[in-house]
Amino acid sequence: MARITLALLSAVIALTLAAPARAGLGDPIPAPFTKVLYSVPGIINDGVATVISCSSALPASVNVGVEWFQNDGTSLGVSSFTIPAGGTANFESNSITSLPASAAIPALPQIKSGAARVLSTTTSGVLCNAFEIDPSNDPPARMMQLLITGVKKQKGQ
Repeated sequence: MARITLALLSAVIALTLAAPARAGLGDPIPAPFTKVLYSVPGIINDGVATVISCSSALPASVNVGVEWFQNDGTSLGVSSFTIPAGGTANFESNSITSLPASAAIPALPQIKSGAARVLSTTTSGVLCNAFEIDPSNDPPARMMQLLITGVKKQKGQ
């Protein structure tokens, strides 16, 4: 009986002290979106800003969102914008002097190695690219393309 009590007590302590699970990119998709189009690892908001630029190849406007994640998988919020037919929208982790932001920027904290995912209600016709940029200079003193992965494959495959 003492062994069972000790085992149960140990299990309760272990479960109580365990850190909460964080899914990050695997979190449920926030409404009104129904599809994850792309994932972007390695976003930064720390002296350098991340931009996810999306264009619509659709004959009608489309609602697109970008959900930003801290490096531990905690969601930091969603920026969303209705892209007109044939239009382009910039989703930025911070205000950038050389690029206009299309979507409302959530108040993002310092991020050294986070992630983002591009959300929509359609699975085709939205083309995106991701890059890091110097937010303070126009023209930017630094710019670097980031890997962007589709739902089933990486860019270039």
